[in-house]
Amino acid sequence: YRDSKLTRLLQDSLGGNTKTVMIAAASPADYNYDETLSTLRYANRAKNIKNKPVKNEDPKDALLREYQEEIKRLKQMLQMQQTGAPMPTDGPVDPAGPKVRVQQGMVKVVEEQEDIGLMKQELVHAQQEAERKAKEMEDRLIEEREKIEELMREREQMLKGESSQIAQLMNEREALMKEKEALRQKMAENQARKEKLKKTKGLGALLKKAKKSQETAGENNTVSDQKQEAAKLKEW
Repeated sequence: YRDSKLTRLLQDSLGGNTKTVMIAAASPADYNYDETLSTLRYANRAKNIKNKPVKNEDPKDALLREYQEEIKRLKQMLQMQQTGAPMPTDGPVDPAGPKVRVQQGMVKVVEEQEDIGLMKQELVHAQQEAERKAKEMEDRLIEEREKIEELMREREQMLKGESSQIAQLMNEREALMKEKEALRQKMAENQARKEKLKKTKGLGALLKKAKKSQETAGENNTVSDQKQEAAKLKEW
């Protein structure tokens, strides 16, 4: 029975929360003797199983249904007491009378209502706590966002300051380059003036020398000497 494949397949039905109907098929033929005997033994073991299935429902719904049934029963008892009808009894009669049972039922209902009120208060408190935490989280996010924006603004200002400093340095560099170029041009002009002055001084010295040679030679200088002097002046 325990090792049978059929037991494994029907394990949720044989011992679970369900109502099960099983039909055992047997054959009167002698060549099916072993199978019929095994089937009857299995059915004999299976019929001894007693299941007590319970409706699958939420525990809260079950508790609420029990409370509703209890309230309904207490209302019926109260109505029967007011009309003078005999009270139904499921067992031995309570010597305290139906009034005590009604009072006990009402006390139970009041206690349950108080429990429900406490549960509502706990739910409200939990909701308020969740809202408070959500508000704190939102405030924290807003604060973090403001800090990030402030850092971004400071970074932009730093970048602007650095860019302005770089631009100022570039302008100063360009001004220095222009000043350097102007000084170079002035130096070139001064050098040219010096060279020109040297040439002028050399030409004056030659002229003086030629004049002096003319004075010493007098009018007897030949044409060749004059040509030589002129050639020297020309070369200079």
